[in-house]
Amino acid sequence: MEYFIHLRDYNVIVCRKCRYAVLPSRLDTHLASPKHRVEARRRAEIGQEVGTWTGLLRNEADLERFHVPRDSPPAFEALETHQNGRRCRTCPYIACTNQGIQQHCRDQHQWVNPWRSGVKSADRRRAGQSLERPWVEDVVCQRFFVTGPRQEYFEVQPADRLADDDEAPQATQSKWDQARRQLTQSWNAVQAAQERTIREGQPDEVNPWLERTGWASLYGSRPSGPRSIRPDIIPYSRIWRHRRWLSIAGRGSKC
Repeated sequence: MEYFIHLRDYNVIVCRKCRYAVLPSRLDTHLASPKHRVEARRRAEIGQEVGTWTGLLRNEADLERFHVPRDSPPAFEALETHQNGRRCRTCPYIACTNQGIQQHCRDQHQWVNPWRSGVKSADRRRAGQSLERPWVEDVVCQRFFVTGPRQEYFEVQPADRLADDDEAPQATQSKWDQARRQLTQSWNAVQAAQERTIREGQPDEVNPWLERTGWASLYGSRPSGPRSIRPDIIPYSRIWRHRRWLSIAGRGSKC
């Protein structure tokens, strides 16, 4: 329906725009409010359609058999979510203000607030006094009704936590894939650097013979097969210098 969602497990209808439950007995008043301003004829049509939905809690008397969930279910998408709940440590009661939870603890559990106004936590710690309060803070909670006798909050699991749990395996796999790609790219870069360093005509190991003669720079790259060299393009001075060095090296080897 355009205006309401039927939560069959709890026998209530929730306003899509306001995000809280509305009793059918108050449906006409709710739709006529300034937030909706639905015309009378359309309100009657909506009331007739909702009247065909079986099992609904239709008035405050029916709310006596209404029970809110106590097992911290996933948050209801149709209801507003509150992040600032305070849950009593003794019972499931939840309030969204300090005044509300303190009043509950005083009325239901005879709690006396030992915190004097202006006393800091450090002073209480030095005095050996407990800093623990009789409630838990930052509880994620929701409620069905915002008016009437059943406005209690109940704890729920936040939607972002459920999404993180579902995406955790995929995120882990994605990180492994990313690391694998980075490692492969790094290895390819190392191999490419080695290939650029060891080029044709350059020694890939320490060789005093090539360094002394300078043949690599004279004749160019290493030939893969027989290669003809034109004597007219080789300076005679360099040939003579190489021959002289060879003759001296040869006499030294005979000794």
